[in-house]
Amino acid sequence: MRRFLGKKKFLKIISLFPPTVVSIIRTPQHIDGLVITSPLLSEEFFKNKKKTLREAFKGLSFGSKLVTKGAVFGLGALWPMVTRRGLALKRFAESKNITITNGHSGTLISLFLSIKKMADISGVQLNELKIVILGVGKMGENLARVLYGKVAAITLIDINEARLNHIEEKLKKIMSETDIQKYTNRADFGEIKDILRNNHIAVCTTSNIRHILKPEDIPENSIIIDDSRPEGIPRDLGGESHSA
Repeated sequence: MRRFLGKKKFLKIISLFPPTVVSIIRTPQHIDGLVITSPLLSEEFFKNKKKTLREAFKGLSFGSKLVTKGAVFGLGALWPMVTRRGLALKRFAESKNITITNGHSGTLISLFLSIKKMADISGVQLNELKIVILGVGKMGENLARVLYGKVAAITLIDINEARLNHIEEKLKKIMSETDIQKYTNRADFGEIKDILRNNHIAVCTTSNIRHILKPEDIPENSIIIDDSRPEGIPRDLGGESHSA
């Protein structure tokens, strides 16, 4: 169809298609759900704000007819970014008796459970773990807050010194035995290989990773959970396995 019509006409026609269910989620705990997608492609998201919001309203309206009142809709992919983390949809969602989240809560839970599972497999107690967080944006900050008080040490690495200091100050207001370290000066990043070597797990939560870490800085047998979008940690480092 794309070959026959050409890319421009093809995308225009596809954009007229309604939202659709692409997957059904069922769990033993009876917490079930649906995955709903839109035909609007990412390259169109930032070109026309009104069109993007209309598409979001269509998706919410469609989904609200398939679920019970009070259901939770988690925004995925680029939707949190183009809807101000869901704030632009809040009133509409309330009118449909549904709740909106920015979708990051699921990612945060996944990161924490992954860290906990790795500790279990390795035979290391969670409260003995030393964790590095690469990038302390919203996800990095929230992960630090979840881990604080549960692990032995957290090392925060970012190029934004003011943000690092702010997050450190917020964490230290909570009574905890977790040790907090931070690195922001680019000159300090020459030591990042030693930092990774002396910690159990690193979590990458920034797409700006190239300003922090280079492939040659990753020690052998490092465990790195890469949550950046697009992925910032290369999977192939000369045949060695470094990232998860």
